[in-house]
Amino acid sequence: MSSRAESSVPPGPGKVMRSMAMRLGATVQRKQPHTIRTTTGTGPAALSDVKQTVFNAYPNPTNGQVGISLEDLAHTNVEVKLVNILGAEVKDLFEGEITSNYYTLDNIDFSGLSLPLTLFDINQIEVFKGPNSTLFGQNATGGNIHITTNDPHKYKSYTGSFNLGNYNSSSINLRLSNSLTDNLFYNTSMSKYYSDGWIKNKQLNEGNYFYRYDTNSINHESLQYKLLFDKNNMIIKTTYIYAHANNKYDIWAPDNNGYTTYTDYRGVDSQKTNAFSLYIENSKPMVDIIGISTYADNAIIYSYDSDWGNNEFWTNEPYNYDNYYYDYYAPYSYTDYTDRKRINSSNELRIIFKKSKYLNITTGLTQNNIKEYDTRDGWLFAGNATNINSTFNIKNSAFYTEFLIKNINQLECTIGLRNDNNTTHNSILWSDWYDNSNVLNYKISSNNLTAGSIKLEYDFFNKLNLISFFSTGYKPKGINQSPNTPNDYKLYDLETSYNYDLGLEYHSENFNLNLSIFYIFRKKPQLRVFYQYDNTNPNSFDYAVFNSKYGRNNGLEIDINSSFNNKLFINASIGYLRTYISEFTYNDVIYGDREQAHAPHYTYHLSFDYKLFENTLYNISFHGMDSFYFDDQNDHQSNKRNLADSSIEYKNNLFSLRFWSKNIFNSKYQTRGYTFGLEPPSYEVKDYKAFGSPRTFGITFEYDI
Repeated sequence: MSSRAESSVPPGPGKVMRSMAMRLGATVQRKQPHTIRTTTGTGPAALSDVKQTVFNAYPNPTNGQVGISLEDLAHTNVEVKLVNILGAEVKDLFEGEITSNYYTLDNIDFSGLSLPLTLFDINQIEVFKGPNSTLFGQNATGGNIHITTNDPHKYKSYTGSFNLGNYNSSSINLRLSNSLTDNLFYNTSMSKYYSDGWIKNKQLNEGNYFYRYDTNSINHESLQYKLLFDKNNMIIKTTYIYAHANNKYDIWAPDNNGYTTYTDYRGVDSQKTNAFSLYIENSKPMVDIIGISTYADNAIIYSYDSDWGNNEFWTNEPYNYDNYYYDYYAPYSYTDYTDRKRINSSNELRIIFKKSKYLNITTGLTQNNIKEYDTRDGWLFAGNATNINSTFNIKNSAFYTEFLIKNINQLECTIGLRNDNNTTHNSILWSDWYDNSNVLNYKISSNNLTAGSIKLEYDFFNKLNLISFFSTGYKPKGINQSPNTPNDYKLYDLETSYNYDLGLEYHSENFNLNLSIFYIFRKKPQLRVFYQYDNTNPNSFDYAVFNSKYGRNNGLEIDINSSFNNKLFINASIGYLRTYISEFTYNDVIYGDREQAHAPHYTYHLSFDYKLFENTLYNISFHGMDSFYFDDQNDHQSNKRNLADSSIEYKNNLFSLRFWSKNIFNSKYQTRGYTFGLEPPSYEVKDYKAFGSPRTFGITFEYDI
């Protein structure tokens, strides 16, 4: 039970940009500030309302759609952990796992980790939907999100943002940018955020009830420093990021009430990050050379109360549990604790040959290394271990190339190829209740992984584009550590995805339409499966990754943006998704032959901006989604959700003041779920749910001088 329960899409300032495909050489282009770009149009997008949701500097319910949802925390302006694109599985990473979706901050890989992110200093978010292994390799079977922070200004500027909201929520964000010399510039920013969260913890002490309001609190701080050297044809950019998310974790309750918990162990969900990136670009008339190096050290502590209760809670109605009566000589109390360190490093060399106005060739070499160290204490491997010390070393190297053929009768063609070689080494030491030690070592390789893509785009009169896109993606083999995993399933196989996308884009002065239809075939999809060996012990779970035979995802996306008389602005996004996972067997139980988990049939988002006065804008937006399965083994589903947000903002050249509210009708909706035995004395297997944010509201003040 290791995931925070909220789904949220972080807001970002500015306009929305959308194109169907992104080229490898695009990073050399000087982007306009404050943009979100969704690319390789594969399925419904959820970031299309960024301008309208700029006030989301506080915990918000999801406006995530099937296409893209940034899952975790519901603390929108704080951090992002789990990314769901086109129905690809949303799950916490266990030791040594590779994600289905890949995301970076200033070229630094944070896939599967909390992203040290506030939207305050974001310049651009690029979303690549669907398999994109040609561009990004093994993490790209579902899609990719790349976030870029602001570069330094060449003049002195000060920017700040201050927020206050209910649930004792507040944040402060500051940025200073200036020049050091004629060619050297800096940008430094800091952010601090705190919220008690909407969970309250109920305890009984000597017959008296009392409440705590901070057991699921969010306490996040970050600092970023960026240096930019820009002279003639040379750019050198260095970025340092420090972030500390010192969060508490407490969201689950045996009675599924949603907002009141009964735990007596204080869970923690923290991550401390020190990260660095170096970007060097040398541009010549016929060739651009780019070098990128990154390093990130992430220290993670994760712990929680496994039984979700306390002694007084279990001994009272309706449970009346007496552990001595049942011959247990200790209270019904379980905890789980994980201490993890993950170090990512990467190097990339990219060369862009500008052969002529008709042809560009991009080629590159990449090298990535992940080292992960895990220490866990508790009832582990379904009771076969009390502590685990594990080390993973994952190395990947790749070569890629791309040919861009352009300016031929309004037709543009892009062809890409990539070859990866991946090696995973795992060493694990664990001991049991009797101090018996066990050691296992595994080493596996996935070599000559080949991906390709081809895109055709035809431009009609600079207003209408027709786009056809085919791509492949893959996730390498992996290792299941647990000694309980049958030998036939110790290693899970390569997953391969094949995607076809057909799109249409129409743009005019007051109306924009984007339509895409997609189909993804998944060969041997990697699924997370679990089994509870002892219903009387909520920690007696064991997990494994398992391949089913095949799966498929198909659907469509429609995005519409329109304006009327420069007073009313409407944004609409509708997504439709159908998925399938073939039948598979685990522990002699047949699963599958149904839809994938976390893949609702439909999503929608409808937003209205109305200019009340010259400097005053009112916004109301509606968003929702269909129900979806919580996992690939049980029939446990969420409810449908229909939510509404609103804000009113005054803005001039120096500052803005915004009053906002999320989930204004206080709708109750589920975000995560588990099925297992928990409640003594019968330990009946039941469905349990965690819920999203209730109504939140607040005020935001921003300035820029």
